[in-house]
Amino acid sequence: MTNTIRVNIVRLACNLIAMLLNIKHLIVLLIISLIGLSAHAFQLSDTGNMTIHISAMPSMGERYWYDIYKSKDSIKIVSSFEYSVQREPVKVIKDSILIARKKFASYDTLLDNINNTSVKSLENEEANKSWMVFDGIHFGFKIVSASGTREAHSISPREAAQPLLYKLIDQTTAIFRNNSSLIPTDGYDIIIHITVRPVFLSSAPYWVDIYRDKKDIKIVYSIQNLEKYGYTPLKLDKDSLLINRLKFASFDSLLSRINDASVTQLENREHERQVLDGVFFNFTIVSAMSQSKSAFAHSPDQSSHPLLYELLTKTFAIYRNTKPTAAWNQPKTYGY
Repeated sequence: MTNTIRVNIVRLACNLIAMLLNIKHLIVLLIISLIGLSAHAFQLSDTGNMTIHISAMPSMGERYWYDIYKSKDSIKIVSSFEYSVQREPVKVIKDSILIARKKFASYDTLLDNINNTSVKSLENEEANKSWMVFDGIHFGFKIVSASGTREAHSISPREAAQPLLYKLIDQTTAIFRNNSSLIPTDGYDIIIHITVRPVFLSSAPYWVDIYRDKKDIKIVYSIQNLEKYGYTPLKLDKDSLLINRLKFASFDSLLSRINDASVTQLENREHERQVLDGVFFNFTIVSAMSQSKSAFAHSPDQSSHPLLYELLTKTFAIYRNTKPTAAWNQPKTYGY
């Protein structure tokens, strides 16, 4: 056998070995790809066919968010809300619950209906042409599913005009409040934070924080002193008082009624009116037995927001009767 033939045989053998190695390499890549596709398919079916992110941005006051994850058998709801005590830096508190789809079948159906409804139908702009909101809450809805990602928006949605978005907020909040873990309240059974911001920036905002424990009620009053300090840095004039629950039984009962009332009852949404200037109020109620809730009012009075108006007037009446020489007169609190 000549040297040329030997060389050709060696080359042929090397090529054959290389070909086998390439085929093996392709098979390995194919197996890896199939595994990857299977894993992706498993992930899609296991992690759920829908995710809804809800962001609530009020014109004033604390923001909050809901993240809803729907999987094969369950629905996970994550709640996040801003929380501050006596004007200290805002903290974001998170909590989550896991519920069975079968047990909450109507809520499960609602999520499907939202997923199958167009953004145009969800927002229903035609029905909201004459709906004017000067304060309220801006809601953003991000819906992620196998069909893609969509975003809808609404300002203070109403059941009559945007029923699906309204029901989503209402039912999500109700389910979470009834099934979430308790919120730490540092020994208080009810905490109410009131933020007051006038429309005109030349007027000073103020805050009232109410803390109720087993025996007493503590009320902290804070106002931004624009005359001394201007807008920056933020300097507050503060005062506080401590009252006995038994001695102030009617006020104690009022706190319980406000805590038990729904946001719809507090805001009295059936009583529609338009206020062009006035004062914006945000009421954040934190209870040891339920999830935090926020109610909003624009220049509340006895007919528009009876419970919130009663809270404001009684809170300041107690302060002024207890400290008659104090500077918290009605002009400073914009008539309340």
